[in-house]
Amino acid sequence: MGDFLLKFEAGTLQEELIAYVSQRLNSGFDVEAEKDTGLVTVRLHRAELELEAHMKYRKKAKDEEDPKLFDIYLRDDFEDVDTEEFFLPCEKAHLTQLALNKILVDEAGCELIAKAEAYKSGSHGDPHHKRATPLFLTLRQLSLLELFTPLHSSAKGNVFHRFLWYPHHPVQRIRDYYGEEVAFYFAWLNHFTMWLVFPSVTGLGFYLGMIHFGLSVDNNPYLPIFSFGVVIWATLFTISWQRKSNEWAFKWGTFFKEATEEVRPEFKGVMRRSEVTGAMEPFYPDWRRGVKYIVSAAATIIMCTVAFHVMIASLNLQGYIQGGVFFWPVFAQFSAPGGVFNPETCSTLLCLAPTIIHVVSIVILNQVIWRTIATALTGWENHRTEAPHENSLILKRFLFEAFDGYISLFYLAFYELSALKVRTELVSFYTMDAVRRLVTETLIPIATIKLKSRLARRALNKVKSITGEKAVVSLAGEDALKEGYEQFDDYLEMVLEFGYITMFASAMPIASLVSILYNFIEMQSDATKLTVALRRPPSVRARGIGIWQSLLLVQTFAAALTNVLIFGLSSDQMEQWVPSWFTADAADESDGMRIRVRTVASGVDMGEEPTVGQASGFEVGGAVADLRKGKEGNVLLMLFGLEHLLLVAMLCLLFLIPTVPGWIRTAIRRRKFEEDQELAKMKHGMREVVKIKHDPLQSSTGLMEKVE
Repeated sequence: MGDFLLKFEAGTLQEELIAYVSQRLNSGFDVEAEKDTGLVTVRLHRAELELEAHMKYRKKAKDEEDPKLFDIYLRDDFEDVDTEEFFLPCEKAHLTQLALNKILVDEAGCELIAKAEAYKSGSHGDPHHKRATPLFLTLRQLSLLELFTPLHSSAKGNVFHRFLWYPHHPVQRIRDYYGEEVAFYFAWLNHFTMWLVFPSVTGLGFYLGMIHFGLSVDNNPYLPIFSFGVVIWATLFTISWQRKSNEWAFKWGTFFKEATEEVRPEFKGVMRRSEVTGAMEPFYPDWRRGVKYIVSAAATIIMCTVAFHVMIASLNLQGYIQGGVFFWPVFAQFSAPGGVFNPETCSTLLCLAPTIIHVVSIVILNQVIWRTIATALTGWENHRTEAPHENSLILKRFLFEAFDGYISLFYLAFYELSALKVRTELVSFYTMDAVRRLVTETLIPIATIKLKSRLARRALNKVKSITGEKAVVSLAGEDALKEGYEQFDDYLEMVLEFGYITMFASAMPIASLVSILYNFIEMQSDATKLTVALRRPPSVRARGIGIWQSLLLVQTFAAALTNVLIFGLSSDQMEQWVPSWFTADAADESDGMRIRVRTVASGVDMGEEPTVGQASGFEVGGAVADLRKGKEGNVLLMLFGLEHLLLVAMLCLLFLIPTVPGWIRTAIRRRKFEEDQELAKMKHGMREVVKIKHDPLQSSTGLMEKVE
């Protein structure tokens, strides 16, 4: 059984392609082919594996405390270097992929590729235009190679063994098998879930207090304390995770990854001499990529506009919009009295139908349309290395998903100005999310792989019925039937969940508690997916969670603004703290500044009644709650001051708490000192050799003594 799986397109040239690739891999690889299924498994020879690993991974050296980079010329200095366990499963998968990517198209490959292009297009082109290009990248681009992926091994069963139903995941085991990129996700999920305990406990306390005193998220005077505290908590969480991430990266040897990242095989550029190394390398000017960024941004804006219109239709179906420019009668009629989605008459499940329609529409827009467009645009941008390529793709897709996930909440909070409607929408989101995670992330993938396996056996039975052989799907065949793992969706739902918790903290104080329960479901579904339902993902070296760290921080800063605005504009919370700025009078509707429209009165004694013309009014459930005339500046000043106070506190925390732990900084300085000492010894030895070389009277014995 090999470490890597190749699956070739079924067709006339399948056997020729398998024979050609097997011949190219004959030197340096063990190759096994299943000609009836088009599958080829390969394993890199041990000598080639060590050669590929040279100066890439840190390994335990004999008589040394700290691991050091594996040096093939000093291989005997490393512990257990001749054992099968010396290289971890993730390292074998990564090194095998690197070796395969270095194989280029030769003369015979050009002729075979030209023949394949002729079959597909019916025309004959230049048979040499693909010469010296990466072989397997070229085959994938021409759709001749359907799969190029690591194979699961027997070590898979030990990764989540006995941990499947624990409230955390074994990060080190995950890293050893799947690699750093996958491990960082599970490490972040563990860390996030653990940190949710504090806002969960405090949020539950505030929620129980609301029930006890008969308050709501609209008029609870203490919720601002909780929401502003959540902003500080979110800042501390991002700092804490960055510190933990750096600890894992240093332990796994990826802390300085950016300096050694490989060039993407897909990168294209004009060959020129490197200003750093002096070697010839492909070059692509930044200004051209900048122009392409503008095109990508325009496409993202167009898709977000489409998502906005879908959201407005959904809000009309739910009856949230009763008038104005966003009131669309063609949809609103379904939530009107007598309508099928009227909240006063329809069942709970039926009332969720508009949300379900919204979610399905966005899934189609994202998974079918925007995902394809975003992938094509990112490839067109021609990034040199994998990290900026992935970050650009993630940013495009996240902006669309985040816009859809948050726009309805922003609309209800800052256009409708209703904290109660925000709470109702959040409850709908969380209810639908629980069902979606269970069905789409666990049940559907498992059912799909079982169905595909059954169909594959039937197909093999038909083929082998002539010879009387029993149809058995190999382990490689089972892997080929599975879907590929995409980490984006896992990160997306967690980062959006973080946004719900932080940016709308006062609208749903128990969101953190509900999120802990959902995260436990997420942990188990993700483990099940990786173990049972999906192919093994490529082993990718990573220093952290990439651009997701920046997106978390951006949402944290946004939370400072959104929670202050909910406090002052979207609820009665400010009114409970400074009642002298407000009044309620059903008879008075002066023509001052209208602040907001709310659905319930606070029920609090507002003090003396204003005279006519003394206040600026806004409606509250049939009465009028007013901001006293001349107090508008006070409100704006308070909101401005609170928002800036939160920002200053956040910046102080970010500035004062280092993201790299002290022990890592010490270890880096010690490693640098040891490297400088080694370099100094080498220079001293070379000087002694040169000195003795120019002294012909020195004997060979004296030479050795001085060198030593």
